[in-house]
Amino acid sequence: MAKRKPKDPKFPSIKIGESSVVKIGLPRHDWGDIYHVLLTLSWPRFLVLASGFFVLANAVFALAYLIQDGGIENARDGSFAE
Repeated sequence: MAKRKPKDPKFPSIKIGESSVVKIGLPRHDWGDIYHVLLTLSWPRFLVLASGFFVLANAVFALAYLIQDGGIENARDGSFAE
């Protein structure tokens, strides 16, 4: 049997079934394909990312309502918490 070489961290490998593909000369993460990045994240990282995006999106909309006086009925003007 042939000995397998230890994994070299400079050359990340991708497991496809029983085979392993090594990317040489390419960046470790291809941020141009967000869908692939999301699919390859671990569950804890994906949940943290999704939760962070949810909180950020809600904060942006809360700030948009905060800018407009009287944007929300029965809320004090200038109160972010309400």
